[in-house]
Amino acid sequence: MSPMFILGVLFRNYIPEHALHLPFFLILTGSPLLCSQMFRLYYTHKPRIHSEEYRTCAIGSSVQPASHSFGTILNTSITESADAIIRVALYMMLASIWMHMLDQIILTDSVGKTILLSTFEITTGLELLSGLAISRNIRYLIMLALTSFGGISSILQTMSMVQRSGLKMIPYIAEKLVTMTVTSLLAYLYLIIINY
Repeated sequence: MSPMFILGVLFRNYIPEHALHLPFFLILTGSPLLCSQMFRLYYTHKPRIHSEEYRTCAIGSSVQPASHSFGTILNTSITESADAIIRVALYMMLASIWMHMLDQIILTDSVGKTILLSTFEITTGLELLSGLAISRNIRYLIMLALTSFGGISSILQTMSMVQRSGLKMIPYIAEKLVTMTVTSLLAYLYLIIINY
């Protein structure tokens, strides 16, 4: 998660208590670092089953730098960048549309519905969560979990960016869920320790 999103959106708009900003920031940025070390240990001890071709495939660009002119490379870079930006924006819009459609289909107003809907797109999801009539600490834990997870929109965005790489999305999603859980547990322990 981007530090600017944490500072500019989450803290500025939804967590006004300045005393919680530094600890929550450290939890949100430290959890992925902690989890990445756990995943690294797991994957370094896992037997290699992938072919050399699978491990060396390109993530994005099809440009061969040695065989094209600067103008061709620049043009391809601009085109691929615009394509990526448009795809990210469209997935955000699509997730918001799905969220609003589900909101109309699920007629009950409940905490569970709000939490479910908030998982589609993080910015709109945080707005929904901020209006929940639950204890502040529980609301903050859910907000931190969602921020750590990133939402369904972020998964779709990642899928679109790495589709040609051969990377599998199931491990990525599982790692996001583990990181979300670790973030929630660390935040919960912190709130218990400081008796907030």
